[in-house]
Amino acid sequence: MNDEGSLQTFNERQQIHDFVAQACQDTYPELRVTDRLATMGGTFTAWQCADYGSYAGIPDLKGWCESKGLVLINRRDVKYPAYRWFCANAAGTRSEGIPMDEVCAWQYGQESLDRVYNVYGKKIEDSWDCFYTRD
Repeated sequence: MNDEGSLQTFNERQQIHDFVAQACQDTYPELRVTDRLATMGGTFTAWQCADYGSYAGIPDLKGWCESKGLVLINRRDVKYPAYRWFCANAAGTRSEGIPMDEVCAWQYGQESLDRVYNVYGKKIEDSWDCFYTRD
């Protein structure tokens, strides 16, 4: 809701991210927090304010898939581009979702967490990052 009590509307996709990031900072001014989209469910619980230690990097989805003996694919039948990444066998007859939280932990350690910041990003680096939850 905006200041006068009506529902907040957003003209650009980035505006909701900026709005939630600011809400997190305003709610927890004593902490260094960032916004985190936990689910694509259309509820207020979809967003979280996560304790942000520092930036870790971009998740290595190709490396994750290869560590499982699979290849990275991009499935065009998934609505949001950020969620189109899957691991598949070489024949392409079996695919599995990628647990981004596990990828970040595998790549950067257990004190890291995933964050999608642009569900419309068509490249991994335009949609996902990992951050440390502690400095």
